Amino acid sequence: MVKVSVFVISEDQEEEVLIRLHDKLDEGTIKSIESLVNSTPKQSFIFGKSNDQYFKLKLDEVYYIESVDRKQFIYTDTQILETDEKLYALEAQFSGSSLVRVSKSMILNLDQIDSFAPKLSGNLEAQLSNNEKVSISRRYVSGVKKQLGMKEGL
Repeated sequence: MVKVSVFVISEDQEEEVLIRLHDKLDEGTIKSIESLVNSTPKQSFIFGKSNDQYFKLKLDEVYYIESVDRKQFIYTDTQILETDEKLYALEAQFSGSSLVRVSKSMILNLDQIDSFAPKLSGNLEAQLSNNEKVSISRRYVSGVKKQLGMKEGL
């Protein structure tokens, strides 16, 4: 078992990740860890609006963001809010987070998936923690499985 320690430091101190292991890591693994740590989104929230009022949402509150008739909607457990940001901009902004593109019109929070099943079309149907079902386009299936840490063929 590996012990994980997290220390909150002041803003004037430099952030760092320290890993202490019994065995040496190969260069590829070190680069992967660096990439993962540095790809963490700098912004962990998104703004949505409803009736000219803006709401600040934490990313873990978001189930998915969908584009419908050239408008983008953020779906949470209790609200549907609108955002002026385009999906491609949101995808880039939250690269490295659990929000990933799953179709031409949707970004899904992978942390909200409870289960999924393949469909005959090659798509996946994901059941979210709120029991809602959404479709993952076959074009994005392999990327989603990779991000979830699944092997090809599963």
